[in-house]
Amino acid sequence: MNRLDRFIRDRRLREVARRLPKGARVLDVGCHDGTLFFQLGDDLAEGLGLDPALEQTVDSSRYQLRPGRFPADAPPEPSAFDVVTMVAVFEHLTAEEQRAAAREAFRLLRPRGLVVMTVPSPTVDRLLDGLIRLRLLHGMDPEAHHGFDPVAVIPMFVDAGFRLSRHRRFELGFNNLFVFERPGPDAAPVAGGSAGLAGGSSGPPTTV
Repeated sequence: MNRLDRFIRDRRLREVARRLPKGARVLDVGCHDGTLFFQLGDDLAEGLGLDPALEQTVDSSRYQLRPGRFPADAPPEPSAFDVVTMVAVFEHLTAEEQRAAAREAFRLLRPRGLVVMTVPSPTVDRLLDGLIRLRLLHGMDPEAHHGFDPVAVIPMFVDAGFRLSRHRRFELGFNNLFVFERPGPDAAPVAGGSAGLAGGSSGPPTTV
């Protein structure tokens, strides 16, 4: 990962970090070196990061990073987190893994807990290819994106029981931020599942 890679990654992480409530217990899927937890600082109550690229467990005063894949290596305790984050992760999964990840996030979150995630637009693949050929960017498995359509995450998470709270494009439209909420016990059911809203929330999702 070179300087430009880090710049792009840190922009995504800042976009995610500002959506997280203070004092949250956070599961970061694809945590890399724990930069998200570092950015959150004192706003983080406790964090757990999972990443298959890690070679060993890393312990800090507020968080732990573990080698592992999601959802296979997720903690067994249900309703254990306030937030699950996935930054530039979901597009690397197969369709079966994506559906399993949405269901597992629902199991792990407390009522009104959030999934905060970023997914690049398909046009990013061509941009990445050009930057990598010019050796300006190392990239992180760009071939694994398989032209994934970001909007496809909405029915997956709605079918898992979530409501779409926010969808926002950023980085000149090259990236997408999604925030999904696990409804509380007093929430009205969503009629029609994923066919009910392009996201299934009780009101229109915020798109700015």
